[in-house]
Amino acid sequence: MKKFFIGVILVFFIVGCGKKEPMAKINYIEEGLKYLAQQDLGNALKSFDLAIQKNPKNVETYLMVAEIYFKLKNYAGAEALGLKALQLDPENGDVYYLLAMARGAQGNEKEAFELLKSSLQAFSQRQQQEKAEMVVGLLQRMVGAPGASQADVK
Repeated sequence: MKKFFIGVILVFFIVGCGKKEPMAKINYIEEGLKYLAQQDLGNALKSFDLAIQKNPKNVETYLMVAEIYFKLKNYAGAEALGLKALQLDPENGDVYYLLAMARGAQGNEKEAFELLKSSLQAFSQRQQQEKAEMVVGLLQRMVGAPGASQADVK
């Protein structure tokens, strides 16, 4: 009886582990970028959403979707995705920059200014000098914003 069960288990194992057709691996980010290049924002969003489902910890994918929302003038949607990305990578200057742009587009310039300062700090810590210089330029232009001063840029 013991040999019978071992035989059944062996057959089950061999049949269950038979050669299977490989599933096509789709790189949803590449697919989304292709749609984006074609200005097909709807299909780009679908592809990036699938990429997020596949890897919900990829901050760059959240940023790509947020940028599409920004182009569609869905600033609240862009901000929501930026906040999710911020949870995943609180040291990412690009996330702070995106959030600053979304808040600024919604008319909240003081918060945008503060987020740009956080972006500058993150870019500086990661030695992303070119991005840091771009943010400094934006901050200097915003110094005239309510509640901002030249000292705030530093």
